[in-house]
Amino acid sequence: MSKDPDWPKILQFLRSQDGSYRREATQEEIENEDLTPPQVAKKKLAEDLGDEISMNSEIDELQTTLGFLENKLGFVEFSSAKNRANLKLKREGFKISHERELSERRDKSNDALVLFTLALVLVGVIDLIPDKGFRVGMSLVVLGLLLYMVQRTELLDLPTIK
Repeated sequence: MSKDPDWPKILQFLRSQDGSYRREATQEEIENEDLTPPQVAKKKLAEDLGDEISMNSEIDELQTTLGFLENKLGFVEFSSAKNRANLKLKREGFKISHERELSERRDKSNDALVLFTLALVLVGVIDLIPDKGFRVGMSLVVLGLLLYMVQRTELLDLPTIK
């Protein structure tokens, strides 16, 4: 079983927040850490971000992911000063996040087309059955299977285009 990477979730979350996420460290948080105020703010931002997008990553792994997004991919920009930290989505990060969302929508639409094409084929095959009682029974079985498949694949949860 493969685990999806966390970085696409971060990009998607930043897009939903108009491209940036800010965190200000409180005086109490700064006093409880052995770090500078900007480092505390950056750490707290990462912790809050992990909570916001329900990531199961440890804080160190999350900070590594944020560093990867900033330094290797160039999708985000991290800045901190005084007791504030800011994570900003860069143009390339926005583009990648948008493309991933469109790809997911396309995949769901394709799944829906396959399912409904299958439904049409099955209806045609059932229509060829001469026994009316058997035909009705098979129609109900096929309808049940189609409803089950729609529910399992979450096809009715297609996002709307804004």
